[in-house]
Amino acid sequence: MTNLFVNTNNYGLILLRNSYEDALAESEEMYDKECERKECATPKAERITFLLGVKENVLSGQVGLHIPPRSLHVEVPIEAIVGEHIDNPLWVDYDYLNGDPKWVIGALPFGHFGFGIVDPVETRKILEGNFSRSLITQVRNSTRKYTIEVHSRASKLIQEFLKKPDIKTQLLENIDANLFEELVADLLRNQGFDVFLTSRTRDGGKDIWASIVHEGRRVTALVECKVRRANSALDPAIARAVVGTFFIEKNRGIDVDCALMVTSSDNIGPETLAIQQEMREFSVKDCNDVVNWIKNYGALKNGLWVPEALSHYLQ
Repeated sequence: MTNLFVNTNNYGLILLRNSYEDALAESEEMYDKECERKECATPKAERITFLLGVKENVLSGQVGLHIPPRSLHVEVPIEAIVGEHIDNPLWVDYDYLNGDPKWVIGALPFGHFGFGIVDPVETRKILEGNFSRSLITQVRNSTRKYTIEVHSRASKLIQEFLKKPDIKTQLLENIDANLFEELVADLLRNQGFDVFLTSRTRDGGKDIWASIVHEGRRVTALVECKVRRANSALDPAIARAVVGTFFIEKNRGIDVDCALMVTSSDNIGPETLAIQQEMREFSVKDCNDVVNWIKNYGALKNGLWVPEALSHYLQ
């Protein structure tokens, strides 16, 4: 297992974890390793307990470790990084949402600085008010979550693909539909998106909700994944169904901005291409796009994952 010293410079990073308890235990272990690395003179019994704080995702309720901006170099196993930039209003201090009311001096929720009492109940109400009840219900009630296990399966598959001379052939011939959805979720996550997998059955015509901060505002996309073999053209009825789902969700009050269809086919067909050209909010990514995502998986720039521009996903 290779370790990476993460230097977040002007950005923070969230490391997704399975539970609050797991996150705290890892934070404590990180602190001990940091002290050993620096030959800390403070006896272990007198040290502070944690190195990193814990954030909670307002939409999904999942938790993650927060590496703050311009932090010390934190040693993290590369295989364990399921990360995203902290320029993300979905992630808030765990205590703000789950603890008792308390006095805070310094950084307050919603980016303010000062002092005051933080009431978790009121904080949650304010944050949840940014999303429709329908979207919150869909995400929280999904029987399938984007977890470390999902990330591990997808990451392993990606590494196997990268060892093959022809990634496209492997992708077209050997991918299972459910695993393809997890693969797409992990690839989007790697490019800066928050991803929320929907239930395998009764998903309402979308497999993933994906969310990203773009030019200071949050953009939400519904994503449908379709496995097709070899040169099998994508049925235009599928594209029309995705577009229909997009408008249905908007009519339900979900603030969804675009629809994305990702397919393992390298032939989307002229009718689907025409739909994409006529509707700016709808985009299709084919096998060639997925292969490029795989080839650029985990790409670092100055120690940071750099998300793709949103225009990469839209026309």
